[in-house]
This record gives sequence, C-alpha cells and structure tokens, in this order.
Amino acid sequence: MSLSVLILSFNHAPYIRDAIASVIHQLSYVDDIELLILDDGSTDGTQDILRTLSVPQGVTLRLFLEEHRGVYAITKNLNFLIKQSTKEYIAFLSSDDFFSEDAFNAQIDYLNATPDCQFVYGNGVNFSNDQLLNRLHIGRLRESLEHGDPLEIDKIITSTVPQLYIQALLVRRSFFDGFAPFDESLIADDWAFNIRIFRRLAERCQCFFFIDTIVFHRRVLDTSASRDLKAHYHRVLQVARKYVPADSSVFYSRFYVRCVRVFVKNRMFKRATSMLVRLIALKLGFHRHSVGLEQII
Repeated sequence: MSLSVLILSFNHAPYIRDAIASVIHQLSYVDDIELLILDDGSTDGTQDILRTLSVPQGVTLRLFLEEHRGVYAITKNLNFLIKQSTKEYIAFLSSDDFFSEDAFNAQIDYLNATPDCQFVYGNGVNFSNDQLLNRLHIGRLRESLEHGDPLEIDKIITSTVPQLYIQALLVRRSFFDGFAPFDESLIADDWAFNIRIFRRLAERCQCFFFIDTIVFHRRVLDTSASRDLKAHYHRVLQVARKYVPADSSVFYSRFYVRCVRVFVKNRMFKRATSMLVRLIALKLGFHRHSVGLEQII
C-alpha cells in the first residue's frame, strides 16, 4: 500500500520536525510513503530544516521551496501537490500539526476492502501546550458523517460553518483525476474543499465512510489565521457567496448569531449591533439583509 502525504509549510520551524516524524511513523503499516512538502518562503529557518532533512528507507521526500506568495496561493499550492502526487492514497497535514500513531490504519483497511468507497474521514483533537483539549468532529456533524449520505453532509455543511478538518481525511488519488478539489478563486478553506468533494461524490453516486478514531492532533496557536476575525469572516463570506444558496435563512441566521456573540465577546459593540439588525431583517423577510456585509466586518 502506498501513501502520499501533502504538507504546506510557512514559518513553522519549531513544529515541522514533529509533523514530519509523525509521517515517518506511519511506516509501521504503510510500505511506501511519498512526502511532498511545499514551503511558501519561510523566513524562520524552516527551509534550512527541510534542506537538511533525511528520511528512512520507505519514504520518498519531494521538496518544493518557493518564494512567499501568501494565503492567496494556498489553494493553488495544494492543487499543485495533488497533481504531483503519485501514490494510491492521499492524506493532508498542516506543518504545525501531527498524525497519531497508526493514524490511517483502520481507514486503509476499509478502503482496501471497499473498492466503491472513495474516501474515509476520521477524527482529530485540539491540543495546546501539550495538553489535549476537545475532539473536533462532534455533535450533528459527527452523526451525519456516520450516516454516510453525501447529500446530507452537503446540507449540513452549507447550513453553518462546519469544523470538518481535512487532516483527518484519507482519499483515493484516483478520486481527484480530472478534478481540482481546492477552489483557486478563494483563499484556502477546508469548508469549500469539503463542499466540493461531497458534491462530486453525490454527482457520481459514490460513497464515503467515517471511522471515529483520532487521526491527527491539531495545534492551537495564537497566530492561527482563524484568530484574525476580519480575515476569518471575509473568508467565510467568500465561500458562502459562492456555495451557499442565497436564500439560505438557516445559514445566515446562524452566521449573524455567531458574529454577534464573537463581536460582543471582543467588545466590538457597533459591529455586534449591525449584525443583530441584519438578523432581525432576515427574520422579517427582507431579502437584501446580507448586502454590504463585507464592509461591516
């Protein structure tokens, strides 16, 4: 069995060795690993670490050390790495996260036994300062994943901003043939990726599976892009404008409520009031409730 692991890195020198080591540990059950790493012009010594990296037999290392192009290049870089990959299965990893031991063992067994299944999702866990926090795929999303219906998943993930992390995904390389799963017109977002792959699955009448095991550990950092409220919500709106039905009152209601809570928590009372007004307009049936949201955020 062969596996391609795709990693994008940028200024994660303190963590990237752990990420790579966790990939190498998968040799306990994988015969052939192809590790593709694209670094987006790191300035903290990450590229020096990568240049001097040695890997054991069974791992093929392919490095792409680029000049910095920023977040707008992430989707293009990920699609590029997918095109470069050559192995049977593909997994994704952030350069500040790491895989669990035997991360994909159960998923590989299921895919090998089920030729019609195109990918298997697992679960993950947040951690900070070596302390485990919460599991990632929980509640209604977890229940829908267990049901195995891609149309149900599409409904769930377009009614709210889901926490569905691609680091827990193992996918057949062939599923991406003739298909670029990352939307290069958007800033990178697991959300758009997941909408696209589940819709493709439904269109082709194919299936997926979910195994509730911890596949990866997600490092919670103060520098995470999602902690920049303005950038985060602009990314959310980019995806929503393109993939969420314009008349989706469920999505926008939840979006406004979430914004109100976050803005109040951060003492951004003017923005919170604006979102509350839009929520009321939506409830009263005004169709132009979302016009100009980007300017408010």
